[in-house]
Amino acid sequence: FLPAMQQPPINGTITHVYPTHKNKQTLDNHAHNRYDTGLKSPNRRIEKLDEILSDATYLVPGGFSLADVAVSSYLLYVIQFFPDVEFHSRWPNVVRYMKDCAGRDGYGKAFGSNTQGFCLAKLEEMEKSGGGKEKKLFGMF
Repeated sequence: FLPAMQQPPINGTITHVYPTHKNKQTLDNHAHNRYDTGLKSPNRRIEKLDEILSDATYLVPGGFSLADVAVSSYLLYVIQFFPDVEFHSRWPNVVRYMKDCAGRDGYGKAFGSNTQGFCLAKLEEMEKSGGGKEKKLFGMF
């Protein structure tokens, strides 16, 4: 693992955490209190990303680019280390995008086949279950 590092808080949340052997216990005990992605509540940035991806496969016209590497690596990090964040019912285009990016040969080479397989299985599960939440008529029935 990389040494523990973090970006300055944005809106009171830490956006990146790299656990090490020494701070793993702290991360495990306090993750729900101290470490957050900002994706459990409404998020205008991800909503905009979902809107952009509603009619585009990748972020930049012309195909997969460095922008996709940066954005998808963060999103795929989230599903690995913050399993309670639910994407599909709120952002189905983002889930499709994540699945497309995780399915690329380069992702498997960079992060290993186990990580790639985990991400693809998790995203497939999200798609099949609709995010794990039963959709109700008018949100009530």
